Amino acid sequence: MKALIQRQSLITQAAALLRGELERGTWREFLPGERQLAVQMGISRPTLRGALECLAAEGWLTRVHGRPTRITRPASTTPARRTQVILLSPVPLREMPPLMVCWVDELREKLAAAEHALELLTLPAAFGPDGEKSLKHLEKRGQEAVWLLHLAPERVQRWFAQRGFPCLVAGSAAPGVELPSVDLDHRATCRHAGGLLAAKGKTRPVLLLPDTHAPGDKESEQGFLEGYTRQAGKPLILRHDGTVEGLCAQVSAAARGRAPADAFVVGRSAHALTVLTCLLGEGCRVPGEVAVISRDDDLFLAHTTPEMARYASDPSKWARVIFKCLLQLMEGVPLRTQHRLVPDFIRGGTL
Repeated sequence: MKALIQRQSLITQAAALLRGELERGTWREFLPGERQLAVQMGISRPTLRGALECLAAEGWLTRVHGRPTRITRPASTTPARRTQVILLSPVPLREMPPLMVCWVDELREKLAAAEHALELLTLPAAFGPDGEKSLKHLEKRGQEAVWLLHLAPERVQRWFAQRGFPCLVAGSAAPGVELPSVDLDHRATCRHAGGLLAAKGKTRPVLLLPDTHAPGDKESEQGFLEGYTRQAGKPLILRHDGTVEGLCAQVSAAARGRAPADAFVVGRSAHALTVLTCLLGEGCRVPGEVAVISRDDDLFLAHTTPEMARYASDPSKWARVIFKCLLQLMEGVPLRTQHRLVPDFIRGGTL
């Protein structure tokens, strides 16, 4: 267990989360050591000790100095309602985009206030080409929790769907995968971006995406081609390997070609920053010669010069929608809804 705790009333919140784990029978006779448990829960050892004292006073635990903490009240024999959410991701929290960290933090607070635990499980091997073995280790825990999938490729999504585990995709569900999801409306976003560029008279706009072929990126392609209706123009869709070198190579080639690109719509906020700096390094005037729009938002994009044109979403709205879906899954309510959040366009100075 690696529960993330909100910062208010830490002892009370930690006690509530531990009580839930005890009720589900997560541990049999003894709790893990204090050091291990504190790290898993993301709290200090003094806070953990306060929570353990509360549970000891309730009769859940027996604590003797220098000995493991014994569980004295057995778990209920009746099936408990799921109270834990596992956020499964190939990257740790510190490597997630800042805006995602914001909604994860707010989601964590909402769940903790409702006495639900949020565990962040970083398992990069499960998302690789040979991930079946890593995923198989999750089968025992599959029905014990509600799963929230981050950056999950189609193969991982299908694995969860085939086993019927209660699951929500933080992103777009792959075509044919019957899992509920919450994502931005990338198709509508890129349709709007394509229309803006057509109206600005751009004749060689480029949609630049990583070669992961994520479902949201496929929707972006469709929307971009729908939105750019200028007869004299020819939109391009280019893909890159995700590295700075690969991205700059694509941008440089497009900007130096016989028919130079005059606009870039870029998926992923960090990649948009790379595109902007690469164009400036090539001597291209932004927005005089080339326009740049970021399909995604991030806090640092408000501090570029010129300020990046982008589509911004509210992390609080993400947290509210995901929290509502997770509560329904915890109650056993089947979901097949594909929630699409519409971002706001911030014109900035790169258009």
